[in-house]
Amino acid sequence: MVTVTFSKLVENATSDIKGSFSVWVNWDEQKVEEDTRVVVDWKDGGTTEVNIGPATGPDKDEVLYKWGWVDENDSTLIHWQVRINYAKENIQKAIYTDIIGGNQNLVSGSISVANVTYSSDGENYNADSYYPQASILENGVNGFTVNLGDISNTIIIDYSTRATDGGLSQQYENRGELTGENIEKQVVEVHTPNNGGNGNASMKLSISGEKTWIDDNNARGLRPSFISIELYRNGEKVDSRDVTAKENWKYSFTNLDKYDESGKLYDYDVKEVPVSNYTNQQEGYNFINTIIPVKEETPEKPDQSITTPSSSSQVMSVSSSSMESETSEEFPKTGDSPRNFFKVLGILLLISGGLGMIYIRRKSKI
Repeated sequence: MVTVTFSKLVENATSDIKGSFSVWVNWDEQKVEEDTRVVVDWKDGGTTEVNIGPATGPDKDEVLYKWGWVDENDSTLIHWQVRINYAKENIQKAIYTDIIGGNQNLVSGSISVANVTYSSDGENYNADSYYPQASILENGVNGFTVNLGDISNTIIIDYSTRATDGGLSQQYENRGELTGENIEKQVVEVHTPNNGGNGNASMKLSISGEKTWIDDNNARGLRPSFISIELYRNGEKVDSRDVTAKENWKYSFTNLDKYDESGKLYDYDVKEVPVSNYTNQQEGYNFINTIIPVKEETPEKPDQSITTPSSSSQVMSVSSSSMESETSEEFPKTGDSPRNFFKVLGILLLISGGLGMIYIRRKSKI
């Protein structure tokens, strides 16, 4: 419904007053077919016939494009969206710079930069992962710069500005620039529609991902029948999904609000409830679970050392000591006195004399 309110000047006018207005409309494809004509009834103002043309989608060679719209509930809040590298070219050291136009200021903290995958019709997309805030540099209220690095996929940048004139301007302008080492500088200048907004469907977003199992096709039979993925918005859990093999271990959260009431982007994240016997790795919105390997126990080796000597070694040790003791007493050490020498000589003479007497006795008996 469109309502036109006249001022007191019109009520008090004495002559006819003429004017015109225009509106932008979006058509629900589920209710209105393409390539048809729809009649809009203005009641007392007559009718208008509108041709509903087919959706063409982005140019397949598009590298930089941008558009904006005024919030349907707040005429001072303006949303902007930038699409980079729809053509999926390899761009080295890509840098995007945004310059805010007149009568508006950048809403600090509203910038998000996402790697996305478009559907085949070129109309809808899923956010695969987001750039870290460290890659975004706000240039006060006048713009920002994003260091994208080497890219070969499509990127969507969302942000908001706030009108400084109370939303009185018919249009709000904006400018974007994309540079890279191996491309010519790309520039796009856009403005909002002069109707004050078009109810763009980009107020919503979707998040999707999938699970990959690394467990030798569940050889050990430990894979669970389902996993749980939790959705967080600004750090608070707001939803969850149970994912099974029936869905090919894929999940999605759809129709999510992109902005809060002040125009700032919501920060969405997903987490997986830990799965027993598996390690978890998260890449964007996708999860990889790897089974924990079984540790093999190594048997202990017996002690080969001998701590108790055998009796034979003890005997040998004692015998050796005795032999050393006896040998040391048989010969005088160098430097002993002559008295020791004569002592030994006397002992030998006594032994010789004793042997001689025994010999004489045996001879006399004969």
